[in-house]
Amino acid sequence: MYAKSENNMRPEQVFLFGLVSIFLGIGCRILIPFPIILLIGFLFCVSLAFFKKEKWILLIFLLFVLGFTRAGVTMQNKIIYSNQELNIIGKITEDPVVLGTYGSVKIKTEEIGGKKIKNTILIYFNNPKDYSRNDLVEFKGILPKPDNYYQNQGIGAIVRANDLRIIKSSISSVFTKQKNRIRGIIEEKIAIPYSSILSAMILGDNYGLPNDLKESLNESGLRHIISISGTHITIIMNLLMSFLIFFGISRKKSGITTLVIIFLYVLFVGFYAPAIRAAIMGASMILAQIFGRFPDSFRFLLFAGVIILLLNPYLFFDPGFWLSFTATCGMIFFSNSFTGKIERILKNREISQILGITFAAQIFSLPVLMYYFGSTSIFAFLSNLLIAPVIPFVISFGFIAIILGLIFSPLGTIFFVIIQILLSYLIFISNIFAKISIFRINFFPNIFIVLSAYILLIIWARHTREEEKVSFLMPKLD
Repeated sequence: MYAKSENNMRPEQVFLFGLVSIFLGIGCRILIPFPIILLIGFLFCVSLAFFKKEKWILLIFLLFVLGFTRAGVTMQNKIIYSNQELNIIGKITEDPVVLGTYGSVKIKTEEIGGKKIKNTILIYFNNPKDYSRNDLVEFKGILPKPDNYYQNQGIGAIVRANDLRIIKSSISSVFTKQKNRIRGIIEEKIAIPYSSILSAMILGDNYGLPNDLKESLNESGLRHIISISGTHITIIMNLLMSFLIFFGISRKKSGITTLVIIFLYVLFVGFYAPAIRAAIMGASMILAQIFGRFPDSFRFLLFAGVIILLLNPYLFFDPGFWLSFTATCGMIFFSNSFTGKIERILKNREISQILGITFAAQIFSLPVLMYYFGSTSIFAFLSNLLIAPVIPFVISFGFIAIILGLIFSPLGTIFFVIIQILLSYLIFISNIFAKISIFRINFFPNIFIVLSAYILLIIWARHTREEEKVSFLMPKLD
């Protein structure tokens, strides 16, 4: 039983409202960058604190200011654009995107034209396999001002890097070399586009997918299946948890071990941004299983989302962030309910759990999907129903094949053959549902419609939790 605070607000409730306030502060600074909103909010909070004796209101407001200020500081563009070639020094922040002998990567600048300037720029350069994340590099380039699309991603400039050289190599080069080695094994064992799909699912290399395959996956509503997303990480976590528990390891120790392995996996793939978001948000599901409390799971998810935005407020504009966040919300709120209903029909717990997680993620992320992309297939649920049971086998066999391939290349061959058969099925289903794309919903909802949809989903989720006799979001007041 929780002890009541003096003003009838429990600590976990203040914590929840505090997280929401930071989140709103970041959003207000990005969407309404006017200091007057701080003055209005301050006067409102002071009035409540004075007349209602709710002292925690001031704390909530200070957290709002924290989010507002953090976003403001981050969004200050310090780059001086120039039509002349300047010398630039900076650190590579992620694994390079490799497209043959050409590539691209984000650089955190330390010096531009002899001046100490910290910002993020996107560079294009030759021989990307020679470079790794965290390498300190120097190059020459012209700094034109990018369009709003890139600015909203926190990219201050797009530069064609000339005379690129490494000043100081990083220890991350070990991971990058192994990643390139694994990519080579995959490309050697299975043909394109199967190798491209497996690389996307295991290594996060989405850029290698052929354009016709991308279009087919988008039209069929299956694009999320082959990327490292919240659903993807959750499947890996469930496989690891099941494997460890099968060998007699306790649920708590299995959960902790799984979280460590997932962290190492994200480190290996290069702190690929969607993988980081998916891992942090997917971890909330493991913590819920460890502690057996859904309210803790949601608060951890919200906490993770706020931390991610504080580290990079530009992700407020990123569809991937919102899709990961809402998909994981769906898993937390609906997966148990859906899994139970599906299990009564299929009589199989494992397949029902996979389908339950997939449906829950899709339903809760649908409003965001429509807002950003304005289109979805009305048969997306059916295509996912046909594909979802296959994905865990592709992922598990993929890791087994890679591990065996690293030890002795021929050992993994049989698993690569099975993977290619499974991926052939995935492409077959994708092409079928892409051809009936006439049956699509084309609609760009405005922000008010999206918010209304989520209000209804939250009401539905609350009702579902009450039916399951599980507290939703926060304990009820006595």
